[in-house]
Amino acid sequence: DYYLTCLMKIIYTKHAEKRMQEREIKRSWIESCIELPDYRVTREKIIESNKKIDNQVMKVVWIRKDSFIKVVSVMWR
Repeated sequence: DYYLTCLMKIIYTKHAEKRMQEREIKRSWIESCIELPDYRVTREKIIESNKKIDNQVMKVVWIRKDSFIKVVSVMWR
């Protein structure tokens, strides 16, 4: 999925943007987590990507559509 974010537009829900601001999560970290996660869980259409960033693990909840990726939420675990 390395080329996924290069080829597909990423959109963020208002909820995700709010959580990014509250939790000081950068877009580049989210893109990295989607492209090259440490591990990923798929539940039907919902995908949870997890990646260690510095000393914390970030979780990105997202959905892959035909022509874009929709980031639903982001959090530190």
